[in-house]
Amino acid sequence: MADGLGNNGGAIQSRKSGGRSLMSGSVKGGMTMKLIAHMLMTGAMGIAVPIMLPIPAVAQTASRLVAADPAATAVEIKSLVRDHIAAFNARDAIGATSMQTSDYLGFFHGAPNTIGHDADLAVTKAQVADPAMKLVIANEYVDVAMAGDMATWRCTYRYTYTDPATKQVRVEFGNYIIGFRRQPDGKMKAAWSVVSDTPPTP
Repeated sequence: MADGLGNNGGAIQSRKSGGRSLMSGSVKGGMTMKLIAHMLMTGAMGIAVPIMLPIPAVAQTASRLVAADPAATAVEIKSLVRDHIAAFNARDAIGATSMQTSDYLGFFHGAPNTIGHDADLAVTKAQVADPAMKLVIANEYVDVAMAGDMATWRCTYRYTYTDPATKQVRVEFGNYIIGFRRQPDGKMKAAWSVVSDTPPTP
């Protein structure tokens, strides 16, 4: 009864087989199973962990989940451009560039690209300071992506201005294209534009 379980403690002594403890093998087997179970559980937990998106990405994704209405988007863009042209002809540079994104890109023939809203605002201020300046557009067309997140507006134009080299008033004809991108708040803004003149009529 030295061990409290039997005269010789045989109830808790493991048998030996070839010098190897059967109980020891059982314990090791149990530890191996626990390790495998732990690895499987850890893997399952890793799979179940949700992917956390940054708040701006979530907001932008949510805005794109809104059902696209191409007709409504086309009306929105035409309204933006109408205000843009009216402000430009009224020599309101700030109003004329208010529809732009902060990273707006402007491509104007014969001039360096404007990168960013502030750069384009500076160019627009110089343009509207010309007393002869006048912009007339025609043949408007809006093409809206099926997802409703992007669109292009284009037209032909007649632009009257003072030639800085000759100081003479000139009239230029060309094509004007504006690319719009939907913002996280759901509104469309101009992300880029291209102004390309056409050769004078012979």
